[in-house]
Amino acid sequence: MKKLIGDGFLQLKSSDLVKGFIMAVLSVLITWIGQGLQSGVFPMDKATWILELKIAFGAGIAYLIKNLFTNADDKFLVKDKKVDA
Repeated sequence: MKKLIGDGFLQLKSSDLVKGFIMAVLSVLITWIGQGLQSGVFPMDKATWILELKIAFGAGIAYLIKNLFTNADDKFLVKDKKVDA
């Protein structure tokens, strides 16, 4: 997969963007279904979809931030170890 910014701590890959988009879509679906099950009616009004878009944006950005601050060894807020060749 192509590197968008790099691979490791403070770096993102293009696959991270795809996964962030998937997280955004899933968060909208889960909250929309949850609201529908709780109220008995699946909301389709404009105000609900604006709220759902805010949730999607927040979930996607949170996922990207998490990946940005995770190193290649999947450790959060830990820099990658330098390897001497």
